[in-house]
Amino acid sequence: MDLHKETNTELLISYYDESKIIINNNIFSSSLCITTDYKIHEVDDKIFEINALSQILANIEQEPEIIVIGTGNQTDTLLLQSIKKIQSKMSTGIELMNTPSAIRTINLLISEGRKVFSLLKF
Repeated sequence: MDLHKETNTELLISYYDESKIIINNNIFSSSLCITTDYKIHEVDDKIFEINALSQILANIEQEPEIIVIGTGNQTDTLLLQSIKKIQSKMSTGIELMNTPSAIRTINLLISEGRKVFSLLKF
């Protein structure tokens, strides 16, 4: 899936498939955490287990306006139920969706100047 868009932001996800993601012309081949200041960290898929995810979300250093979680090619319904419990304790909105939808959402939010924290599984 090619995602070309003219933008002046500091981060642009331009390509995604099941084996890689291209961000600002850099290729990544594992799941990612993208912080609100556009730092990109490769992460292990174990981060998407509810206990690890709860800890990550509770310890985000810079408060984002929204958190976007991409769960791979399908939305994880069990994770969605757990996220609802976590979200009730937070003031920040959490959006959980499949990774292709999450990428489109992240690009849109960043182009609007929003502070987004993201976790992308693939």
